[in-house]
Amino acid sequence: MTARRQRHARGTRRPGEEWQESALCRLHDARHFFPSQGGSVRTAKQVCRRCPVWIECLDQAMRTGERWGVWGGASEEERQRFRVAAAHDRRPTSETTEEPCRRPRC
Repeated sequence: MTARRQRHARGTRRPGEEWQESALCRLHDARHFFPSQGGSVRTAKQVCRRCPVWIECLDQAMRTGERWGVWGGASEEERQRFRVAAAHDRRPTSETTEEPCRRPRC
């Protein structure tokens, strides 16, 4: 169990993390959510699919840049793909970066 998981397991929460009290992962071995390299995340994802707070969990992982483990049903690789897609969506389009037309009735 990581130091982060141990701290949460003892019940010391930061403001806004109260949702973790309802997380189903608290009832399971942390190794399912933080498998060794190449390990299966199948069990973790099954738990997450039934969890009432998976959205809050995934939101926190994305906001904080969590790099390890399964959070909100998403693996490290899946969250990285979400970040890349979100960054792509935030890129300015050519319409917003072009110089404005100075001619009348462009």
